[in-house]
Amino acid sequence: MLVVDYVLLARFSQATQMQDFWVEPFSRRDVSRGSISDNTRFLSGDQTDPISGHNFWGGGFGANAPGSHAAQSDLVQLGGFASALFDWEGPFLLILSSRFDSVDFKVKVPDAPTDIAQNRSKGEDSFFNWSINPVLRLSRAVSLYASHQKAVTYAPLQGGAVLDDRNFGDSGLTEGGIRISYPEKRFYATAAYYEWEQSAFNDRTNTSDPYASEGFELEITFSLNEHATLIGSYSNRETRRKSGLGFRTMPFSLADPTGQGNDEIGLALEGGALLSQFSNAFGGFTPEGSSPSQNAELMVPGIPEETAKLFLATDWGDRWGFALGGIHSGGYYHNYDHTLRVDPTFVLHANLSYEAETWEVLLSLENLTNEHYFVGSDPSFAGNALITKAPETVQARLSLTIPF
Repeated sequence: MLVVDYVLLARFSQATQMQDFWVEPFSRRDVSRGSISDNTRFLSGDQTDPISGHNFWGGGFGANAPGSHAAQSDLVQLGGFASALFDWEGPFLLILSSRFDSVDFKVKVPDAPTDIAQNRSKGEDSFFNWSINPVLRLSRAVSLYASHQKAVTYAPLQGGAVLDDRNFGDSGLTEGGIRISYPEKRFYATAAYYEWEQSAFNDRTNTSDPYASEGFELEITFSLNEHATLIGSYSNRETRRKSGLGFRTMPFSLADPTGQGNDEIGLALEGGALLSQFSNAFGGFTPEGSSPSQNAELMVPGIPEETAKLFLATDWGDRWGFALGGIHSGGYYHNYDHTLRVDPTFVLHANLSYEAETWEVLLSLENLTNEHYFVGSDPSFAGNALITKAPETVQARLSLTIPF
């Protein structure tokens, strides 16, 4: 048996991004003071640098072309997708798919106050994506599967704008696993090992950063009876960056916050310029920059490598429902330098729901055991990472849903 599907598509998108990231006054905020001073206010909108006369909107750090801080783009995408299913009514099944895309884009500095001169650029490109997915049915309930695909990842700026070809990065995935399904016993399970490579556009440096990852996943669903279902999962993944870090914040302990000794590194000047590598700084002393010695492989921090979940969901048959479960997160580093580490945690959650004919109410309870754990900010942004303590007591949330 052969089944073929195809789709033609066209898309037009226009986006304008304006932001004053260059001069956000992080370095001038004193959060220990009881009052807000002029030096601790966040400025936004049409603000002018009293020294250079430049408007704070825009940037690219003095660039004379559209940068990640101010850009307007028009993007036209034309493409087609096709897939084919080959089923020989035996143990072997094969799925093939492909997609062709043609892109045409125009980029300019927005017609608004900015510190860079008006500039325009345009470009065009085409991409071919494909995948092959074989399946081997060992029995009615057990199947082995594999997947190999190559694709182009579309990653615009935070505001949705496109700069150039760097917003379209190569990616690939190779995965293999087993699926088990026993409908009569209400048991379903999948286990898979995978490797992928992907380029993510960095809208702070206007570069396409390559990453590679490998991991293992296990998911199980088991209906104990008609009223209760057990749902569990386990994942273990490692992701590493394949290029140097480059663009990082100078550690506060190494910087002169007044700028008197070196105007280039003064954190109080220009809202705290972000530096990448500090060669021969501080009288010949060179802090670590793009490749920390304690993390030579550049393993990506900020996310637990090991996660396990187990939940029991019940349906009482009279519109009431109850669920209880926990999430285990393994310990992990929260910065590339491997100087900040978050301890393992186990957080218990529950919810109670009632569904009427015209409305539904849900009561969610988080952290039933008052677990002490922490959450962090994006560790890829800076050499220093911010970690805050999560609430220690039970958090309750009540929601009402009325469809109309």
